[in-house]
Amino acid sequence: MPTSLDGEEIRYGIGVEGGKRLKSVSVGVSFIVPSGWTGTQGAGGYMLSLLPPSNEQVNMSGQGLLGGVWIGLSGVGDDNLRAMLSLSIPLPIGQYTLVFEPEGKAQVDGNVYTQTYTAQTFYGPFRARSVAVRGPAGNAMLATVSGSDDRKARLKQVCDELAASARFARPQDAERRNGAIQLLAGRRLLKMESHYNRSAGGSTTSRTTDASLDLYADGNYVYAISTSHDTSTPHGGASGSAQSGARGRWWIVIGHATEFLVLEPEGAPVQSHAITIQNGSLFISGQKVAITSIG
Repeated sequence: MPTSLDGEEIRYGIGVEGGKRLKSVSVGVSFIVPSGWTGTQGAGGYMLSLLPPSNEQVNMSGQGLLGGVWIGLSGVGDDNLRAMLSLSIPLPIGQYTLVFEPEGKAQVDGNVYTQTYTAQTFYGPFRARSVAVRGPAGNAMLATVSGSDDRKARLKQVCDELAASARFARPQDAERRNGAIQLLAGRRLLKMESHYNRSAGGSTTSRTTDASLDLYADGNYVYAISTSHDTSTPHGGASGSAQSGARGRWWIVIGHATEFLVLEPEGAPVQSHAITIQNGSLFISGQKVAITSIG
């Protein structure tokens, strides 16, 4: 297993032309930007955006390529990749969002995983194709490209090119992984939402939802959610509550620029949640949560 990779380290906001090899030392993955394409890492993002050549981009008739994304990961296995390729892909396009739905289960050939998707648009169906290549050190690359229905062959060609260019080395993510584990192990993540509604007739309705996620140091977790509601009117009132929850296993996956909390509920698909810290606050999949020790 090599300890280093050839190529240029991915840098935020720096566009790289097709034909150049990019690498992420922390996750031990590199690839070559497809010929004629441009790769750009957005500031603070964990995905590298891939922009097709101008002559292949979607035209006024709704034909062409939308583009693609690339993600490098470490700490993933077969189950993680199968789970990621079973999810819908929401893709913002201007003021709209296209939702690409997977077509069946991912196809696996050795260490290469592929999946196809469909999204319905004003111009008819659009297609997407994902390819994931699993490396020998618990790392992987995942790339997705999309475009109009008549570009299916081109989507496959680009994915095959990306997969063939993948190279792997031993990840250098120990510091980031230990930091994420120290932040979360033995902790309770809390999220509370309250909603109130007052009508002109003097009635008031309130609802409060409390969700907690206990992440134990042994890798197990317990998720609990409770909802209570109260309604009052000039003629009386009513209240009620409900509880639900889940158990499973948790672990950390390291992305090129973001850590992920992975949850595997008992009898349910694996879930991945991006971890970010902004101004001292913890966000899980973009939602602010409080963090305390498990009492």
